[in-house]
Amino acid sequence: MPYQNRVTPWGNIIAVADRGLFMGNRGCLHDSKGQLKSKHWARKPWIICKLEFKGRKRSVMSPGQYTELFFLDEATALAAGHRPCATCRRTEYDRFKMLWLTSNKDQFAIGNSITDIDEVLHKERLNSAGKKRVWYSSIDLLPNGAFVQMDNPNEAWLVYGDKLLMWSSTGYTQRIEKPSNKQVSVLTPESIVRVLAVGYEPVLHSSSQTPISSFSINLEKKEMGCSETAKNIDHATSIVTGNTVTGSNMYRLTKTPSGKRLYTYFAAILEVTGMSTGETFPLKRFIKNFSGHEQSGRISKTDDGYRLTPAGIDYFSDRYNPGNPQHVESADVKILMRLIRSGDEEGWEPI
Repeated sequence: MPYQNRVTPWGNIIAVADRGLFMGNRGCLHDSKGQLKSKHWARKPWIICKLEFKGRKRSVMSPGQYTELFFLDEATALAAGHRPCATCRRTEYDRFKMLWLTSNKDQFAIGNSITDIDEVLHKERLNSAGKKRVWYSSIDLLPNGAFVQMDNPNEAWLVYGDKLLMWSSTGYTQRIEKPSNKQVSVLTPESIVRVLAVGYEPVLHSSSQTPISSFSINLEKKEMGCSETAKNIDHATSIVTGNTVTGSNMYRLTKTPSGKRLYTYFAAILEVTGMSTGETFPLKRFIKNFSGHEQSGRISKTDDGYRLTPAGIDYFSDRYNPGNPQHVESADVKILMRLIRSGDEEGWEPI
């Protein structure tokens, strides 16, 4: 009989045999017999850990020790409200914290510590009844790695490019075309969605890469009610999104800017085209000269256009860091992203 220690995108803890790619921790949640207590968290930091670290060994569900939780992958853990561990996943922790502060600091009256971040995350995970808190958005505004519910509240779908992947405890079992102009319930906490949108790439289960028999679905376009906590959220300006838009719907500046305006414009291009998350795009539609980045190995040529290298993704993501000499403000990037999609000011032309 498997332990009840596997976490779903809703944050629920279930009993299945599959272990997954990551372990996690919310404190000690079990009794002396290895059974879960009624309260499924004992501390506000909910973390994501490696399965193995420096040869350490643990006996699962040991009395008085923290409860070892397991996740299919990192996107699942993030949807549940966990964040990277500062000990065994220090690189990911540092990047998550930097991107969280970059994309969320203006939204909350908090300091710069991880304790402040954990306080916000805890409020975003659970409602007053201790149940999963969801919020609402157009699916077009959500970045890769976010989890959503659509018409069936028992199904969780991962946003993955122009597809949605259905979650199960063993892997992703269905792949469908992502609908447009559809309001969805979002499982991933809003502040974490902002982190995904500005460049944090969660580790995904291998089944996300496996070809799955595709089928189309006819989704009704219907409005969903908003929760009290989400009514006043302007999703168009509060979330930086990396979703790709078709070329016929994009616009470029007729005159290439310079200085910080150029850095901001370039960041907006990378986000809108999906290049910031590894997508390929014919970048010269937007800007003619980026030879310095090519020569530095940040951008590479492909048959379909250009893509950022891993070094390039890190380089441009770091521009959101206030300490970067080429720092860009996420709010300014969002303004330019809107103009790239709409061209509704002078000085823009369609591409």
